[in-house]
Amino acid sequence: MNEAIKMFAPSGMFGASENDSVLDIVLRKISAAAGNSNDWPEKYGANFDNDIFHMHTECYCGNEDCQYCWDESEKGERTANFIHKPSGFKVWWYKYISRDTKTNMEITVDELKKIEVDCINSVKK
Repeated sequence: MNEAIKMFAPSGMFGASENDSVLDIVLRKISAAAGNSNDWPEKYGANFDNDIFHMHTECYCGNEDCQYCWDESEKGERTANFIHKPSGFKVWWYKYISRDTKTNMEITVDELKKIEVDCINSVKK
């Protein structure tokens, strides 16, 4: 007997998908350029910092002083997972790109594409 099994999963749980927003796609491309392919950066992000952008994966070390840990008690604001330094654009996500994503400002698709090019070119230098 063949029965269909339905599985429900949060957006981004399996990495890139056809339902990704433009923001998700751009973050995944930047992560792939900056990260180690063994760490699945297209899903989780990458740990990277230069003059153009900062990106950091989610952290669960539990250290009270860790600026990257997800703080479920909301004691304080944690550092954004992605910061484009020239524009000040910031993105936070929970566990992986596209899950509970929040930004500090609205930007256009054209501005987002410029950020993508700026970040990827900065990694190639």
